[in-house]
Amino acid sequence: MGVIALDGRGEEDEPKRWALTTGPADDVEIVESIVAELVPCIDQFFVTGFSNGAAFSVVMACRSELNIVALAPVSFATGPCESSDPTPIVSFHGTADGTVPYDGSGADVLAILLGLGSGPAEEVMANWAVANGCGTRQDTEIAFDVDRLEWTNCLAQTVFYRIDDGGHAWPGSGVEVRFGSSTNSISASEIIVDFFSAQLS
Repeated sequence: MGVIALDGRGEEDEPKRWALTTGPADDVEIVESIVAELVPCIDQFFVTGFSNGAAFSVVMACRSELNIVALAPVSFATGPCESSDPTPIVSFHGTADGTVPYDGSGADVLAILLGLGSGPAEEVMANWAVANGCGTRQDTEIAFDVDRLEWTNCLAQTVFYRIDDGGHAWPGSGVEVRFGSSTNSISASEIIVDFFSAQLS
């Protein structure tokens, strides 16, 4: 499994962002052209990202012509796609996220800033579960600050990690955050690699 790490646009000393809506310079089309040039013979893709990058991973899964097998958004909650086949998803979100609020209270502001809002995290994942044809939800406490929510009997695996008091952070990165905490009880990177590997055909 190879990795292509792309970044959004922005000045050198400013945060990079992906365009989440269509426009004259469509980031989905740009990524497709880059991928076609770099790996023309690969026919299965997996997408992940953090914050605005997480939102863009969902945009890619919903709009791209690439065969995106699964996705893993971290610290953003949006979707599911309006019309697509069931899509395996593993997602992570902290309950004390002060940038992309867990309860969806910042959706309007994010929509203005980015062109796409982030809804209540658990509600969004429940909607993914419906789109993926899932049954009931099973909650498992896997650490003192992490709960794993997984839906049963899905057409596509649907998993969510709730980070209790977790801030706007990539779980397991060890990076301090302004609000909440950054858990080291799990590694989102390791979980995502295992999740993607399990979807390979």
